[in-house]
Amino acid sequence: MTEKSDERSLESAIGRARMLLDRRRVDEARDLIASELRSFPEHPDLLHLAGFIEFLDENNDRAREVLEQVLAVDPEHEGARVVLYQVCQDDRRFAEAEQVLLSLLRDFPRDPDYCAWYALLMIATGHFDKALKLADEAVRLDPENEDALIASATCAVVLRRGSEPRDRVSELVRQYPESASTLAMLVAALAEQGKQREALQIAQELLLADPSDEDRVEMCIELRIATHWSMLPLWPMVRYGWLGSAAVWIVFVAYAVFAVPHLSEALALACLALILAYVVYSWVYPGILRRLLSR
Repeated sequence: MTEKSDERSLESAIGRARMLLDRRRVDEARDLIASELRSFPEHPDLLHLAGFIEFLDENNDRAREVLEQVLAVDPEHEGARVVLYQVCQDDRRFAEAEQVLLSLLRDFPRDPDYCAWYALLMIATGHFDKALKLADEAVRLDPENEDALIASATCAVVLRRGSEPRDRVSELVRQYPESASTLAMLVAALAEQGKQREALQIAQELLLADPSDEDRVEMCIELRIATHWSMLPLWPMVRYGWLGSAAVWIVFVAYAVFAVPHLSEALALACLALILAYVVYSWVYPGILRRLLSR
């Protein structure tokens, strides 16, 4: 009788903790879960919620440890796999995130959320054709699925599918204002892949939805700088960051060491002056352009 009473009490506590988390009362949920774990230290549902709270607190390493405890006891625990996917994605461990999603899709092949998440993951890793197929399947399973619509609209922009792909993003932002954080993540992913123009289209729609958001303003300015025609000479640096800068410097040094000694004095001076002008341009011009675009 006592054992059954304990089980009912535990189930009630887990239900209350989930309700508190749904209401964003994380501190209360944390205290409740910690109290129950003292009595049931290996209970998978309690550990799953504890791992989720660690993830919400941005303690991803600790969240991973707790979730791995759950999966060691119950490898098919759906909730633990879902949070582990979120942790892996947040840490940009995309290969691990994909493995977790594939395991979920094997068990739940008709779940539109998992299909849509896989599409978003493929966008983040630059596999747009695959992402589009996954997004279309998720929309077929659930025409109102927000993540599926986000993935579909993003693919439409990148792949230039449809007559007005940007309008699809605009409509999505109006219909689902809460989609902004996911779209901002995709903007960053597209920019990293060198698709700054496509990223800018999405970023501009986000800014139109909330012109007072300073992060969105800054995001649009950075992307406008990266896509401005006058930045074309700095393309290696814009596309590859410090690696691009290092490559340019290596080319300059190699040219100065191996080529300049074989040129006439006038031509050598002209080439060195051109290199110096480029260096000054790369240091000074982006700041000038930023001030112009910020007005």
